[in-house]
Amino acid sequence: MAKLDYARVKIGFFINPRAGSGASLNKKGSDQVDSIDRPSSTSYSAGRKFLQGIRDLGIHFLVPGGIMGADAMDEAGISDYEIVYFPKNPTEASDTISFVKSIMGMIPQLLIFCGGDGTARDILAAGFISIPVIGVPAGIKMESSVFAISVQHAINVTREVVGKGIAETEKAEVVDIPEEELDTIHPHPRFYGELVTPANQGMVSSPKLDFYQGDTEGIADYFIETMDKDMHYIIGPGSTCKSIIARLDKETNLLGFDLVEAGRLMETDISEQRIFEVATTGKCKLVISPIGGQNFLLGRGNKQISARVVQALGFDNIMVLSAQDKLTYTKKLYIDLNTKQTVDIPKYIRVIIGYGMFKIVKLEG
Repeated sequence: MAKLDYARVKIGFFINPRAGSGASLNKKGSDQVDSIDRPSSTSYSAGRKFLQGIRDLGIHFLVPGGIMGADAMDEAGISDYEIVYFPKNPTEASDTISFVKSIMGMIPQLLIFCGGDGTARDILAAGFISIPVIGVPAGIKMESSVFAISVQHAINVTREVVGKGIAETEKAEVVDIPEEELDTIHPHPRFYGELVTPANQGMVSSPKLDFYQGDTEGIADYFIETMDKDMHYIIGPGSTCKSIIARLDKETNLLGFDLVEAGRLMETDISEQRIFEVATTGKCKLVISPIGGQNFLLGRGNKQISARVVQALGFDNIMVLSAQDKLTYTKKLYIDLNTKQTVDIPKYIRVIIGYGMFKIVKLEG
């Protein structure tokens, strides 16, 4: 695609207001969340922040009415938009599909959405497969490769695309965990199809099609042997972290957080509120592992860890575990907390990669 003429730039934009809302309810998805209003919609906040970052570009937007689009346009100070679909109240997945279908014949140069994997699936279901898509990350499950690294990164990508055009596109896999599997012990992501994204824009390009198994014996051995019996340990999701739970002869949900004290599993699948309560005791460590393929440490796959939890803990009390092969080609780990609160992020963090073995990895937030 050649450089876009500002006078002719036409972009489809919408927000899935339910996306991400399940995190505060200790849900691993948001499909079953009841209706949500603007103040409590994390995806709406992300959408408004995104729009504020591109409002000077002279884009003509094609949007749904109300909370799915027009309201955020007004709040961001954008007047050049056209309402092409009026969603139901409360909104449903069918509204995403209907909106996307309604703009196909209008041939926008780009479709930008705020949501998660379920939203990407709905776009795919609408048959929207040839026009480039950019996902502004706002969901709980974001394993698909259509998402920017953060809201700010989505702003940067959009500004680059509008200024220089899209020279090439690449296929982006849409991956999701079915809602009915989220509370099972071993939920498995499924491949649903492909959308296209602007190429070479630093988009997340390697979805985690399955949970990395790797050699976790040495990591679990080292962790168990060096545990402080007076410390509370919040054990995070993923097979590497759950290998510790397995050493305690227990099995818990692969996506949940568990509380371990004095070598005993005390609570399973705990909420953000409970994690915060334990974090404020002053004797707590968070144990997490980065998402394989995407290199996210915080902000994807562990929404229960909020900014206030990180503030209460401090990075000195965050233990990172990863099988060595998982970090072979990893130059940095990403943090996307999507918060107005100030969180001091160090430049580097130590990662346990085996028995008494460590690697220092750069952080980017």
